Amino acid sequence: MTLLAVVAVLGVPTIRLWAVSQFPPLALLEGIRLPGPLPTLGLPLADDPSWAHWAMRSLGALAIPLVFGLWMSRSPRGPGRVALGAWTTTVVAVVFGSVVHAVLASMLLAGGFLSFLLTLGGTLLVGTVIGMVVGVVVAVACAIVSRRSPHGVGSQ
Repeated sequence: MTLLAVVAVLGVPTIRLWAVSQFPPLALLEGIRLPGPLPTLGLPLADDPSWAHWAMRSLGALAIPLVFGLWMSRSPRGPGRVALGAWTTTVVAVVFGSVVHAVLASMLLAGGFLSFLLTLGGTLLVGTVIGMVVGVVVAVACAIVSRRSPHGVGSQ
């Protein structure tokens, strides 16, 4: 739920602009259009030049909570193990969602094989870093929920 909220909230242009102004590394990612930033859910054609761009960004964003939910359904017990599992799963989910977005974008833009490889490499690198940062927030949320719930995170 936390990841779905993150990709949905960051899809709102006003909130994303505020986040970019508060955290300079995000401004760098936005400014140079580095491949691999967190795909977000947003309104069609709000920030995208076409429906196809919006669809590929949305598919990448929806892949993140889907992968997270599938992996965390077999979550371990105990707050520490849940937090580590949630952090690791978040990194994998963000990288997967970013790669889905990057591959679809490469197919749409048809920039050639070298362009595809560079985009994929940049996406893996940047997606991993962003996943690690977002994973801390998700891991803390999962640890808090698992402490308060007798059944753990995955069984809710």
